[in-house]
Amino acid sequence: MLLGAAVAHYRSDPGSFYGLDLSRILPSNLARTWHLQTMIFWVATAYIAGGLFLAPSLGRKDPSTRGLCVNLLFAALLVWLPAAC
Repeated sequence: MLLGAAVAHYRSDPGSFYGLDLSRILPSNLARTWHLQTMIFWVATAYIAGGLFLAPSLGRKDPSTRGLCVNLLFAALLVWLPAAC
């Protein structure tokens, strides 16, 4: 969300970020790349989580490793998102 705000601000006023020179800390191309990668990872995580959630109702059977898969997916999300931002 904050990367999206920075990318939008780069489009409207590329010279300054409310008086700060944001381009020294976070260049525009790096902010756009991180924003795109975070969005792709978020959508992929939601797609996999939806599959884990809907699988028992569609298959009429609860997979035995569903809890492990959910925990691994959540751990991957927690590890990757702070690294991307």
